[in-house]
Amino acid sequence: FALLTINDSTILAGGNATGYPYTTLFISTDKGSTWNHTDLDSSNVNCLSSNGTIFYAGTYNRGVYKSSNGVNWTRTSLDNRGIYSLAALGSYVFAGTFEFGVYRSTNYGTTWTQTTLNNRNISALTIKDSNIFAGCTTANGISEGVYMSTFNGSTWLQKNQGFNNPIPHINAFLITNNYIFAGSDGVWRRSYIEAIGIQKIN
Repeated sequence: FALLTINDSTILAGGNATGYPYTTLFISTDKGSTWNHTDLDSSNVNCLSSNGTIFYAGTYNRGVYKSSNGVNWTRTSLDNRGIYSLAALGSYVFAGTFEFGVYRSTNYGTTWTQTTLNNRNISALTIKDSNIFAGCTTANGISEGVYMSTFNGSTWLQKNQGFNNPIPHINAFLITNNYIFAGSDGVWRRSYIEAIGIQKIN
């Protein structure tokens, strides 16, 4: 399996399983002791995310699905894009697409709008506080590194200080222990506070 997301004792795992011609999802509600097949088996699943109460799955060619239990899934209105990455926090959900940039939902995935970071491939997304990080390439595959938004996806700034030239393709993010880690052909690390910069608090 290549995909994982965890919510308390519930684990979702996605990947290419023996006997299935597509990427599918399995669920465990006992911290991985036993597994069952979910009903999301009609599309290749590229990415998973959770906001603590709702699971989200991004598919190769059928957009974003969501589930309240990880077993039964419904297709959202973002149903005509290839989804490469997902990140959720509270009622906000961000979807990174193939060629169409980042989409944002403010109501748990019910409706979606395209952000100003568009016309790009978004291979990785993560959220901490109100800060969203996106790993981007242009439509023709040239890496643009990391973009960050502090306004819920309304405006974006590049955050590529410290990368070598050419800028690496970013495939994954992790924010922990006051650092943001970016995975490419290796792992890059930067101070989270340094990355977000000084922000006005009132």
